[in-house]
Amino acid sequence: MKNGCFVLLIVFTSSPLLFADCQGCCSSHGGVVCVGGVTRCGDGTSLTQTCRDKGCSACSTTEVPDVPEVIPPPRFINNSHFIRNAVGDLICLLPNPNSDGMLESDEGYGYVISIRNGCFYIPGLANMRVDSLDWPREVEIPGDSLPDDYVIIIARRKQGLSNSSEVLITGPAGDPQRSDSLATSHARWFFHLPKVSGGFKGTLKAVNGNPSSSNTITLNAFDADGDHRVTDSLTLEPGETAYFSLYGNETNSLFSGWLDQLSHLSISDDKGWTKFYLEYTSIESEYGSWTEEVDLSQEAGSDRFEMEARSGRASSDGVAVLNLSSSQSVRIWVRHFDRTGDLMGSRSLGRLAPGAKTLAVLSDLFPYQEDAKYTIEAQDSGHPIQVFGISIFEDKFFGLVPVQKM
Repeated sequence: MKNGCFVLLIVFTSSPLLFADCQGCCSSHGGVVCVGGVTRCGDGTSLTQTCRDKGCSACSTTEVPDVPEVIPPPRFINNSHFIRNAVGDLICLLPNPNSDGMLESDEGYGYVISIRNGCFYIPGLANMRVDSLDWPREVEIPGDSLPDDYVIIIARRKQGLSNSSEVLITGPAGDPQRSDSLATSHARWFFHLPKVSGGFKGTLKAVNGNPSSSNTITLNAFDADGDHRVTDSLTLEPGETAYFSLYGNETNSLFSGWLDQLSHLSISDDKGWTKFYLEYTSIESEYGSWTEEVDLSQEAGSDRFEMEARSGRASSDGVAVLNLSSSQSVRIWVRHFDRTGDLMGSRSLGRLAPGAKTLAVLSDLFPYQEDAKYTIEAQDSGHPIQVFGISIFEDKFFGLVPVQKM
C-alpha cells in the first residue's frame, strides 16, 4: 500500500531474481526489484548505502550500478501554499525549490504536481512539471477540473535525476458562502494587495492627522475567497507619517510570514484621524504608483463600472472585482466596446462569492482595439460590486486605471 492506495507491482526480468542479502531493504518502499538492470526499491527510490554495501541485488549480477542521487522531498510545502480563488480555481503559490537549503544549489530544480481523487489521478492533472528561473511562481489550475475531494501530490524534480519522495496535501475546498457582507463590519478598504510572485511589492503609508494625540489602527487582511486570514496593528505618534512594507521581516513591516497569501485589506480606525495610502512598485524597475484607501460608507454603491482600455499593444489591462457589499454570490461579466460604442465581445468572469475577489487580465480576453473601453457588471442587478483597474506596461510599470460608476 502506498499513500493509502494498494499498488500492484509487476517486474519483468530475463533472469532469475537473486536477492543477495537484501534482508530489511526497501521494506516500506515496495520491496527490492530489478528495473532496467538496476536494483532499487519498488516505489522508484534508491537503495540505502547500507543495503548497497552488503551486496543487495535483485538483478542477474551482484554488481549494483550507480544510481542518481536522491532529491529530498519538499517538506516545507504545506496547505498555506494552495488556495481556491473566488471562481473556484486552485492557485498554487510555489516558493523556491531550495527554500529549505537541502539542495546543493538553486539551479535546475523545479516541482512536479499531480491531483488525485481517491486512488486515481485526475486526467490531465498528473505529472505537471513546474520550472522557473524566477521564484516564487504562481500556477493556476481550473476549478471545473477539480472534484469536491482531492489530494495534491507534489515532489521536487531536476532533469536527469529521479524525483523526490512526495508530499501529500488535502486540497482546499471552493465556493465559500457567508451570512453577511464584509462591508457591514468593515468600511475602509484597499481592494488589491500586490503579489511578489507577480513582480510587485507593496508599501503602506499612514498619516496621523492629529498633531496632539497618538493613534492605534487595526488592519484585517483577507484572502481571495474573502476569508479573514490575519490581523496586524500599528501605532502612530502625534502628527506622524510612517511607511510599512508588506510581508517583510524588518521592524516597519506588516503581515510577516504571509507572503502572497493576502488579497484585500480593511482598516479599523475608531478615532478616524489617520489616512492610508498604498504604493505598488515593480521589483524590476522600482517604478511605483500610489492609491488611496476607499471608504465604502461614504460612497454610493454601483453594479456597473466603465474603464478605458489600453492605449497600446505593449500594455496589459487588468481588473480586480470584489463582492464586499452583498451577502449573496454575484455573477460578473465584462464587455468590450469600440470607439463608436459597438459591442465587440463579452466574457463571464464567473460567480463571485460574498467577500471574495477575482482578478482578470482583460487584454488576454479581448484583442487590442484603439480607443476601446470595458464595462464590468454584476449580472444580478442591485448587488453593488467594487472594481479596481490596473495597467501594466511591459511587466515593469504599474499604473492605476480610473473606473467610473454607470
